[in-house]
Amino acid sequence: MREEEISAVEAFEHSLKEAAQVFLKDPMGIPMLSAWITVRSVLPDFSEQFAEAVYADNAQ
Repeated sequence: MREEEISAVEAFEHSLKEAAQVFLKDPMGIPMLSAWITVRSVLPDFSEQFAEAVYADNAQ
């Protein structure tokens, strides 16, 4: 269990460093994320589904 947590943190750290490098090379080249209002207009129950998924993931 502890090894999995360490592995997940290391993977997150690697991904974050890689994303930062890409961003610093071209800060305006990354498309903007949709506003949450747009997401909710397309998927009205997204917030509830997301909350349920997070809860289920953390309940394991």
